[in-house]
Amino acid sequence: MIETILYILSFGIGIAVFLYLLSLYHQFKERPAKPGKNRPVPKTIQDKIQITPQPTTEPVHLKERTCPVCGSKLSRYEALYASKVVKGSTKILIYGCRYCYKPEEDPDKKKKSDI
Repeated sequence: MIETILYILSFGIGIAVFLYLLSLYHQFKERPAKPGKNRPVPKTIQDKIQITPQPTTEPVHLKERTCPVCGSKLSRYEALYASKVVKGSTKILIYGCRYCYKPEEDPDKKKKSDI
């Protein structure tokens, strides 16, 4: 007798929790997207380079490194040429990579610096 009552109560609680979660799911599904979550707006810098912020889905150490000037792929050991805009400032000016200054080099060719 007590087992039957507990069974019916637990079954009713289970149905109530399921319906509550289902209503929450439909409520979030029908909610309009926030205005900040729309497509990122590209920023124009120096009338040449367009930077479009992209959502980060993978860790930084797994992302492919590319030169922001010429777009060639860089290994983790290849550096960008840059300098500080003003001494003591955190802003830097990126000049490019080795492929920007040596266009005859092929970025896909193996180099001594590749490990």
